[in-house]
Amino acid sequence: MTKIHPKILHFLFTLLFSSVPIFVISQGLTNDQAILLNIKKQWNNQPPMYSWNSTTSPCLWPGVRCRDRDDTVTGLFLGSQNIAGEIPSSICELKSLTTFDVNNNSIVGTFPTFFRKCTELQTLNISQNYFVGFLPNDINNKLPPNIQHLDISGNNFTGDIPNSLGQIKGLKTLHLDQNLFNGTYPYELGNLENLEELVLADNPYSPMNLPEEFGKLKNLKLLWMSRCNLKGEIPKTFGNLSSLEHLDLVGNNLVGEIPSELFLLKNLTYFYLYKNNLSGGLPTSIDSLNMVHLDVSMNYLMTGPIPEEISKLSKLEVLALFDNKFSGTLPTSIGLMPSLKRLKLFNNEFYGPLPQELGLHSRLEGFEVANNGFTGKLPEHLCANGALLGVVAFNNQLNGTIPISLGKCKSLLIVKLYNNGMSGEVPEGLWTLESMSAMQLSNNQFSGQLPKKLARNMARVEIENNRFSGKIPETVGDWGGLVVFRASNNMISGTIPLELTSPSQLNSLELSGNQLTVTSTHFRRTTDVPALES
Repeated sequence: MTKIHPKILHFLFTLLFSSVPIFVISQGLTNDQAILLNIKKQWNNQPPMYSWNSTTSPCLWPGVRCRDRDDTVTGLFLGSQNIAGEIPSSICELKSLTTFDVNNNSIVGTFPTFFRKCTELQTLNISQNYFVGFLPNDINNKLPPNIQHLDISGNNFTGDIPNSLGQIKGLKTLHLDQNLFNGTYPYELGNLENLEELVLADNPYSPMNLPEEFGKLKNLKLLWMSRCNLKGEIPKTFGNLSSLEHLDLVGNNLVGEIPSELFLLKNLTYFYLYKNNLSGGLPTSIDSLNMVHLDVSMNYLMTGPIPEEISKLSKLEVLALFDNKFSGTLPTSIGLMPSLKRLKLFNNEFYGPLPQELGLHSRLEGFEVANNGFTGKLPEHLCANGALLGVVAFNNQLNGTIPISLGKCKSLLIVKLYNNGMSGEVPEGLWTLESMSAMQLSNNQFSGQLPKKLARNMARVEIENNRFSGKIPETVGDWGGLVVFRASNNMISGTIPLELTSPSQLNSLELSGNQLTVTSTHFRRTTDVPALES
């Protein structure tokens, strides 16, 4: 009898016993594989299910995620795959499924109540589909016990949002936006102590006050309730939302003052309240915020000055206060804010000088201060960091010249300075900046001559009612991108070059009120040339 070497015996022994769990795992894979292949059949083999087959592990299939230790299916990610029809209830036969995401498809039906059988499910995303009808009143019993993330946004659900949602204490994110809910939303949502995101926006709810109970959501980071038919005042209890980072209440009918308690929230970063009927001004406690975006524009009733403390918002990138009734002078310290990118103050009642250090200490992109009573000069350093896209300061009482530095600002797209008292010559470089598309300087006291060259993207030049002089250059035929050229009521002289008709896109030309010479084979005279429009 041949003896077997001990090392070989040890190898065979190990192989024999190690094959048992391998067999068990393969059996598990076979079960999940069969379930998924059945689902593929019910969904008519839509992508990415083309490659699902009986010869490869589901863990290798697109849209499928498995657990590493035993290769059981834990996630289905089938968003944006043109899937149509209803969701098969056999989904819940995947016993280890924790995530089911079928967003942005063409799935139909009412709210699936069988998900309560998916006992391990934590994330359910059926957003952007064609679900209809009411949510079950006992929806807390129709969802799995461990559900943490529920997204049913972008469907056609209607009626009320059930009170029982407030009993699902494990919820961390709840997205119900962009549906047809035309009833109410429950104050019981304030009981969701673990909730971090609550999104109820863009639904035609019955007019309601903001529930004071929402102030109990101590872990809430995002509250998005724009266009929710809100009325009444913002509850002072919202000052208890100590984790809040993003507050969006845009486009409602909120009234009253902004509670000063909101400006004590250290984590509040995005603050959007525009398109309401709020009153009052900004409190001096505003400097306590860790702010990036402050937008309380278009409330129509917000009044008063901007507090000096606003400059302490060192992370503020967007300051949007437009379409209100703010008044007074701007704090000079606004020019020192290191992160400021967009300043939107138009349509208010501000007066006095503009902070002269604006743009010097930050990468300013937008400067919009039109329709106010600002006086003095434009800040010299608006484009100091090379990011400025536009200067919009029309309908003020500004004087002085256009800063020479703007003629070197390669990022600049538009300059709108009409209806002021500015003077001097336009910086030569401003006419030819490659990115420039519009220069509107009408109704000032600018002087100088028209340029021989114009930026090829310049579509609009409006310089009526100024003191421009000299001749229209014959190179005007090279102003190829020009659509509007309005230069009436200046002191432009000489002949009108035939080349002025060369720009093929020109459809508005106004030259009246100048001293131009019209030449023809029949007569030659000096006259005020009437406006030409075509």
